[in-house]
Amino acid sequence: MWRLVVRGALLLLAALLVVAMGARHLRPTPDLVAVVVGVVALRGGWRSGLGAGLAGGWLLDLLPPGSAVLGTSALTYAVAGALAGTLHRPGPASWLLVALAAGVTGASVTLVGVLAALARSAPVNVPGVLASVVATATIGLLLGPLLLRLDARWARRA
Repeated sequence: MWRLVVRGALLLLAALLVVAMGARHLRPTPDLVAVVVGVVALRGGWRSGLGAGLAGGWLLDLLPPGSAVLGTSALTYAVAGALAGTLHRPGPASWLLVALAAGVTGASVTLVGVLAALARSAPVNVPGVLASVVATATIGLLLGPLLLRLDARWARRA
């Protein structure tokens, strides 16, 4: 139970930071929710990644500026979390695998956003999109091992 509370708190903190960075127009903006979802998926498998992605996406849908259609981000992050969960391996994970899980999650979410923009004939800033994915993977590389240890600590307490 405490593990779910900690994961939920991390997702809420990540979502709030993403919204705050977006409001301040910081570029490139790393997707911190994707980092948390990637770490949870790497630690728990595709089902955990799906659940964390669904919760994190709902948070982003509900926080301002939100989504035009409620549930869009939730479904996108759920699929991305399930995809990152395929990287799950028993035992400790290397820091490169953590960065890869965060990068896969961030790239999947970004790809859906790019495809949606192309479907509406909206312009896509390709260098900005690539910089955002690289920033997400870099934050995953830096914060991912810490988040893995935190999750493992709360798993032992449960």
